Amino acid sequence: MGVTALFLAGNPAQKEALLPGIASGGVLLTLALDESSRHQPEHTALQAVKRGEGFTLAGSKTFVAEGMCATHFVVAARTSGKPGDAQGISLFVVPADASGITRSALPAIDSRDHARLTLTNVQVGGTALLGALDEGMPVLEKILDRARIGIAAEMLGTACQAFDMTLDYLKTRVQFARSLAFQAGAPAGGNVFADGTAALLAAEAALQAVDADADNVPELALLAKCQVGKFLCLRCRTS
Repeated sequence: MGVTALFLAGNPAQKEALLPGIASGGVLLTLALDESSRHQPEHTALQAVKRGEGFTLAGSKTFVAEGMCATHFVVAARTSGKPGDAQGISLFVVPADASGITRSALPAIDSRDHARLTLTNVQVGGTALLGALDEGMPVLEKILDRARIGIAAEMLGTACQAFDMTLDYLKTRVQFARSLAFQAGAPAGGNVFADGTAALLAAEAALQAVDADADNVPELALLAKCQVGKFLCLRCRTS
């Protein structure tokens, strides 16, 4: 998400400063967006106040992916308006070692490196602004669409591997002197395969749309998320 933000909104100087390090692995840039247990980007409250040529950032972020090992953050901050307004959100590139930043690990069931960030009067220069002032929300929407597609693809790969392992088991497991594949396994496996194929097609279409920078990326991102979720959802399968 951080690299996508840089590609979509970064100027040549920002890209030149960060992309070589990202490519070599020395720089890890991640997005710091959510501020509560609800995903509500338009409710960003972390403040960025103009101070001379730079800005002072104050507030907190939570569930920051790769937050404990990141070297830089793309921080969504409110530069005008009030929480709930789509306008007035700006993006800033902030080094993780900047004075005033503290972070703490958030253990998660998926063992990912999530963190809670606290920014206490963090000073950044004007060159930290990523994109146009107050116009970060359209960029955030594009970033999040691409993140949803990426997560859908990751989930799909995990699910397909689990399905293949289960299918191999069904082909060899014998119960009551008959293979499970010829009992309940075949109909269930066929339904799962159909759902998996639909999910794969949706995810591939979304990825191709991103590559082409197509206008329908938001719709295809939602479709991919929906189809992959259906593929993974046991309750959907048994209801």
